[in-house]
Amino acid sequence: PADTLKTHFPAQMKVAPVSKIRDLVQLQLPGLALRAMPGAPPQIPWHAGYSYFELDKNSELWKEMERSGAFALHLAGEFPGLNMEFWAIRSQSES
Repeated sequence: PADTLKTHFPAQMKVAPVSKIRDLVQLQLPGLALRAMPGAPPQIPWHAGYSYFELDKNSELWKEMERSGAFALHLAGEFPGLNMEFWAIRSQSES
């Protein structure tokens, strides 16, 4: 169910610069924080039954991610039937 995904997925997903992900996983440290969104941002397609999350951009890890130019994802646990998409939305100041 969507409510279970919104509560468990952020705790099981790590997003970080490629150079950091292995250490974060091995040391069981968090990656960038994920926040559940009430719906799809207007810049991307909406899909019925999907849950949408955004990355917390107010951290030192985010600054490292901006400099690295590459990111990695690590999902622990089981999420049967999970269909995941990762979208990047350019900020207004970068347009």
